[in-house]
Amino acid sequence: MHSGALRLAHRWTLAAPPRLSRALVREFIRPAVRAVPASMARRLGHCRISLDIADATVASQWTETEAGLEVFVMTAGSEDHDIAMELLLCLGQALWKKLFDRELREYWLVLDQEIREGISGEIDEQALEEKRSLLASRVHARSRRQLARYGRAAFAGTTAEYVHCLWHDVTVRTGPDHLPAPQLRRRLELLAGWFAPDQGCSGDVLSCEGDGGLSDGQWSEDNTRSGKACPPRSAGLFLGVVTDLAEVFRLGTAKAEENLAFRRYLSAHHYADKPFQILASEVQRHVDCTACSNCCRQSVVSVNKPEIENIARHLGTTPEAVTRLYTVPDPDAPASRILLNSREGCVFLDGNLCMIYEARPKTCRTFPFVAVGNHSLGGRPSSLARWAALCPIIYNALESYKHLTGYHLHPPFSTTSKPPA
Repeated sequence: MHSGALRLAHRWTLAAPPRLSRALVREFIRPAVRAVPASMARRLGHCRISLDIADATVASQWTETEAGLEVFVMTAGSEDHDIAMELLLCLGQALWKKLFDRELREYWLVLDQEIREGISGEIDEQALEEKRSLLASRVHARSRRQLARYGRAAFAGTTAEYVHCLWHDVTVRTGPDHLPAPQLRRRLELLAGWFAPDQGCSGDVLSCEGDGGLSDGQWSEDNTRSGKACPPRSAGLFLGVVTDLAEVFRLGTAKAEENLAFRRYLSAHHYADKPFQILASEVQRHVDCTACSNCCRQSVVSVNKPEIENIARHLGTTPEAVTRLYTVPDPDAPASRILLNSREGCVFLDGNLCMIYEARPKTCRTFPFVAVGNHSLGGRPSSLARWAALCPIIYNALESYKHLTGYHLHPPFSTTSKPPA
């Protein structure tokens, strides 16, 4: 029935009837599969794609077998580009089943925020139908099955659109039935965080034209081209990490009041710390702390007896010597000790490097405290607001979380008012 299997990117295979258009395979199927990020392909596993000429009423489908993923894409009555998009949609449906619990939580947080914002449009017709059904009545809104159907449809459509953007330039459709550009962009950021685009991928730009696009000012604030939203090239839920210390100081200082309001907003609405900690961990991977060391120059580091003993062992001296030479009484708690500081920073700072790195105190090991721990972020807004101007990790993590929660879209909200339902 089929000709010999053709080899595609990611070692996937394609089976197609001999009379099927070669142009379909060459100009649409191959480029679409090639645009699938390698990390996404690994998650999906081996995939065998079959293109079938069948009745137009027969739907495309996929199934998981012992040999891997089997995808059957029906081609009758469809344009070549639509056939490739149907393939990407099937891959999105299959990927939904393979998401980790952490990814599902992050994804549901994004969908929940969109509903709170009153977004009625969706990524495609299937997701729109499921969303309308979910919100049609209180009974449906409480149905876990209905919610899962909507989540799967929205995720599959978003995955297809994400790979579509990596395949070639895409124009955003606008109107009440379509997902607005800011929400689309937020979803693309999320997918790019989990499945980063491969290096050298040709299409990475989504044109935002028409009534649904963002203004030039909004895009320029995020260092993107006017009217363009680019899925990030690096892993993470952000468009790009600002690491220049002068720029971090300028932006962090300018946004001090906004950061205070944001932290109070999160606390008032009981946003969980975990998504922020995940973001901060991802940001931290992209920041070279030895190029900064502001924490070593600006922090007051308290040390307890075991930490002093650990430093002494590392230096080959006695705890008494470490206490006498390298610590002073804490002005706020004279019974405690803090590491000696000068205008150049911590006594153990040598250039941008720590001389006792392997034996550094817990305060230093866990800084900037945003990727670990159980303390409420909303409970210490003033500290985070101050450090946002000094620490690239805190600044970028805060900005990323503003995008993830949609806070940038609603700056007029008070910290005690609810977002629109």
